[in-house]
Amino acid sequence: MIGISLLPSYVIYINMLKFDKLTKSYGNFKALDDVSFSVEKGSITGFLGPNGAGKTTTMRIATGVLESEKGKILYDKKPLKLNFKEIISDIGYLPENNPLYTNLRVDEFLIFTAQMKENFDRDEIISIIKKCGLNEVVDKEIETLSKGFKQRVGLAKALIGSPKFLILDEPTEGLDPNQKEVILNLIKSFAKDKTIIFSSHVLSEVTKIADNIVIINKGKIIAEGDSDKLVKSHFKTALIELKTNAKYRELKSELKNIKNIIDINRIKSAKRKFNTYEINCSKPEKTAVEIFDTIVDNEWKLSKLNTKSLGLEELFKDLTKNE
Repeated sequence: MIGISLLPSYVIYINMLKFDKLTKSYGNFKALDDVSFSVEKGSITGFLGPNGAGKTTTMRIATGVLESEKGKILYDKKPLKLNFKEIISDIGYLPENNPLYTNLRVDEFLIFTAQMKENFDRDEIISIIKKCGLNEVVDKEIETLSKGFKQRVGLAKALIGSPKFLILDEPTEGLDPNQKEVILNLIKSFAKDKTIIFSSHVLSEVTKIADNIVIINKGKIIAEGDSDKLVKSHFKTALIELKTNAKYRELKSELKNIKNIIDINRIKSAKRKFNTYEINCSKPEKTAVEIFDTIVDNEWKLSKLNTKSLGLEELFKDLTKNE
């Protein structure tokens, strides 16, 4: 997360939404273990983690559906538990399974939702329908809609009452690529005047629209920040891909004196001439030159020599792998 020291002096740093040491167990299973992170005003935070990591539990606590055993959630520095009636009207929530009254038409459902929230405003509903691209299905029963349109209805429901915060739990789950694109673009458009946190187990979705990424695994926060900083802080080394006819023992023996090489792994043995290797090293450009010189000196044949960038996908796999 961006620190105060990196911001211009005239910017006031505000944690609009703060999760403070949340702990939650189901019997002997600890779903959340001292979970703490912050969401900045006007930002989109992607809450990323594998299935069962604790994302939905966190979202439910953030909306008052569940209570944590320990810890608290602050909205505008106000504890949710002590100011629930005041704060809950500022929260728009799309639950994981998007519960809808499918026997109602889209317009009927949104009017009903607004009345239940005691916030009925016909002009606002018309605006939300347009904003969510629901005009063509507004008079159709929800049960007849595609999964993509049902998710749009769920988003429209969350927008009723002009909430400051949007809590979206797996908003693209079960959608095809085109439907996902629509939902992600809608979420991005909402960020103009809202603070948003959305959960996902799909890396590409999070990196597409999130300003900040929080990664959770087995109930613990294991990384937080923008994608570039996360990668740079985690990976201190790089990989070099090498394809040569050199045999593994010979190659390892000849490269052992290159000080920046950490490890050499044979990925694929040659069926005919070439073996494929991954070389973990620091200072990859300098190391690649030294490897090339070694290949030439030994009169080996070279088919491939290039550095492999390690990105957020490799980081996510590394941080969430089973131990």
